[in-house]
Amino acid sequence: MTTHSTATKKKIFFGFIFVIVFLVSFFCIFKLINESSKIEKNLEDYLSVTEIPRFDIKTKDSIDYENKEYKKAEFTLKNENFSGKIKPRGSSSFAMAKQHNGPYPYRIKLDEKAGLLGLVNSKSYILLPNFIDPSGVRQFYHLNLASFILDDWSPKTKYVEVYIDDVYSGLYLLSETIGHSDEQLKYKNGLGFIAELDLQGKTKITNKIYVGDNDFSIDYQVKPEESTTENYNEINLAFELNDPDSFAETTEEHKNYIINTLTDLHKNTALGKKLDDLKIDINSFVKYFMLQEIFGNYGIGVGSTYYWNDGELTHAGPFWDADRLTANYDTTGFINDEKITKNSLYENLLRNPEYKKKIKSEFMNFYEKAPKIKEALIALKNNPTLKAAWERNEELYHRLSRSDLDKNFSTNENVESRKTFEEQIDYIIGFYFDGFSGTTFWAKNKEAKKFEPRVEWLKEHIDKW
Repeated sequence: MTTHSTATKKKIFFGFIFVIVFLVSFFCIFKLINESSKIEKNLEDYLSVTEIPRFDIKTKDSIDYENKEYKKAEFTLKNENFSGKIKPRGSSSFAMAKQHNGPYPYRIKLDEKAGLLGLVNSKSYILLPNFIDPSGVRQFYHLNLASFILDDWSPKTKYVEVYIDDVYSGLYLLSETIGHSDEQLKYKNGLGFIAELDLQGKTKITNKIYVGDNDFSIDYQVKPEESTTENYNEINLAFELNDPDSFAETTEEHKNYIINTLTDLHKNTALGKKLDDLKIDINSFVKYFMLQEIFGNYGIGVGSTYYWNDGELTHAGPFWDADRLTANYDTTGFINDEKITKNSLYENLLRNPEYKKKIKSEFMNFYEKAPKIKEALIALKNNPTLKAAWERNEELYHRLSRSDLDKNFSTNENVESRKTFEEQIDYIIGFYFDGFSGTTFWAKNKEAKKFEPRVEWLKEHIDKW
């Protein structure tokens, strides 16, 4: 027999359970809504342009374009003054500026740390011109999108109009520099490092292991009977140190750890070892390659391809160098064309079924965000502030007529034929989402044809990798 007291206790108990279930459900729904709005808000923050401030540089001595040495300078940005120094930087972008009288890339170093325009708190920043990219948005769009997508830190950028000694020098991007700090890439111990695959820069390429002050090469050989691929010839890859600045600043143990880590990583992927045995942060290698493939970066195997190690695991990235992406350059193909990739490490990773499965999963996550990403590109195209700055830059450098003046200026005819800011952005939108007709960028095949949207093409072909 159930007493009144017992019935009351049951009602209280079930009422309590109902309240708990309701609160948990409400919290979960609220969290989902909040996460959804967070994605939209963050994407807008990364890819929107609300202002393009003037960035004044007053030099005390002439900028050293010959030796690329630092010279003292004063900087003014949004009514704030900073002391520091400036020097030219870059490889191909520097050579292009010198050859075609274009804007030079610079590295600036402040005397005191500052979070310029909301970027990471640092002493070092980079000023990137857009001379190689006639749209003026490739670096901004791809660097910031990579920073948004990747789990690890990757450089963000903001637009500025640069004046050097009161002379207008063009539309630039103020960019965070690649480095290790509490706000950037964190190490777990004293063995962490950042290195760049660099087959086209100043790094020496020899047939033997080379170790310089701030560059080195790795050399390994996989016997045919050990290899899971046909790629078993002796391989020599060159790298440049980013952190530490040089081997002279570190110990012999650290130097050996850097060289052996990258050697073992490349050799073990060639041997087809399991992902868990490679001592890598798997998700970073998945997302980094996925983005490079979507972006159509043919250069992942020759330069500006970074690896960083936290002292225990090697990570892919940070992402860098985006002015030639989306078929801006007259190239023979993307990463995953008929020959797969020019990068032997990713070529061997792609032979791993587990890795390919993760790639597809990450691509589908990107695919779901694609409509918002397209909206961001359309917003850039319709941004009057950015368009006005782009037109001032074009008037100064006449970038779009450069190939008419100099036939050696390497570019894509389909890009050069688009003479307005809107047409340039439409080309990038077409590359990813809409497709377009025109002279194709395949070097051996110049006829006009319909170009399939990159995102849709990958969705159809990713199962065949």
